[in-house]
Amino acid sequence: MCAIAAPVLDADGTPLASVAVSMPESRYDESRLPEWGRMVADTAAEITHRRSDV
Repeated sequence: MCAIAAPVLDADGTPLASVAVSMPESRYDESRLPEWGRMVADTAAEITHRRSDV
């Protein structure tokens, strides 16, 4: 099992939750790690941003 995760933060920068993608090792492709990492980080940042708008 392989996973990539990024934190969702509150207004003080404290982690509240996380966004993660997991997959069996047989589907892990190291060359796609930058792409997957960026997608997970961007999604976590968007959730963090939307929470601050509440």
